Amino acid sequence: MAFDAQLRILNDYFSIGVDDYAWRVLQDDETAAVGEEARREIGSDHPLFGVGLTALAKCSVNNEALFAMEGGYYALVHLTYRAENDAHMPRFTLFENFGGALDYIRTEFPFADF
Repeated sequence: MAFDAQLRILNDYFSIGVDDYAWRVLQDDETAAVGEEARREIGSDHPLFGVGLTALAKCSVNNEALFAMEGGYYALVHLTYRAENDAHMPRFTLFENFGGALDYIRTEFPFADF
């Protein structure tokens, strides 16, 4: 599944006005590594277990990562960098579409906060 349009929009947004904005679009090798980390953390009781996830972007300040999901949904996942046994971890927020995810990032992670 190609996400070229979404990646361009994210890159344009993350690049506006602030040199050290904490969010950035992931490079190909990072996409694979962040995806593997999410799969490692998501246990068999977690709602995202077994769901196809493609990492798109990551926040360096709080380890939030934006994933495209099967079916056109998006999820913001808080990576913990440890294997989880709790069905509620890692925490995540689900979005019905890319616009909802982008609006959330714009609201919850404004430039001024970094």
